[in-house]
Amino acid sequence: MPCFCPHRLFLLSGILLSFHTYAAPLRTAYYESPPTAYIQGRQITGVCPDLLQAISKLEPQLQFRGQKQMTSLIAVDTRLQNGSYDVACGLARTPQRESYSHFQGKLFTIEHKVLVRQDDNINISSLAELASLSAQSPVIVRRGSVFASWLKQHGVTVDDSSDSNEINLRKLALGRGRFYYSADYHLKHQRDQHHYQSQTRILPAAFYSQPVFLVTAKTLAASQRQQLDNAFEELQRNGTLERIRRKYGIYEN
Repeated sequence: MPCFCPHRLFLLSGILLSFHTYAAPLRTAYYESPPTAYIQGRQITGVCPDLLQAISKLEPQLQFRGQKQMTSLIAVDTRLQNGSYDVACGLARTPQRESYSHFQGKLFTIEHKVLVRQDDNINISSLAELASLSAQSPVIVRRGSVFASWLKQHGVTVDDSSDSNEINLRKLALGRGRFYYSADYHLKHQRDQHHYQSQTRILPAAFYSQPVFLVTAKTLAASQRQQLDNAFEELQRNGTLERIRRKYGIYEN
């Protein structure tokens, strides 16, 4: 005969409560885009890893799975869209991303800039000039990036055959393109990391400015999005987000 055992009911209710209190970790992964996330030694570092760690420390119910994984930007977008990722970090807003994502909190603002070789005395200040020159020398840009779509919208011929930052930088240095278009912080970090400071220079003109965000999939529960919002706002309020930015050389006005 089945036994009615109050202590077993108590144990079961405790287990159910723990499942309710501690939700499954939010699925994520990083794509290489300094200073948001990049590999240093054998570790993934950057604004985004530090931010997610700070969120988990502040709000223990918000844990993340996949923080030791680096993947491609295209894969991040695809998995946000199909719901196999819950969170992504360091993405700019686009109409396509808005169809499957929520933009939770602004990390910082990037400026679109151009990198050229040091021995090239070119100086341009408009997308119209870049579009004209790109007919003879397509602009190197990362495949799947917001920069690629932005340039195409403005009539610029691009070479977006690679989603590797290092390969794209090497293309420029080897003369397989005249211009490399990306974010200001990204270009500076890439030059420093791969020791191209003496071989390349960043042109002074900023062609566009836009923020990058912490992003969630629309498939994520509204209650969890609200928890993320609350944690992000607290990190802004208590100065943690600003300290993370400055650690990686980012200074917002």
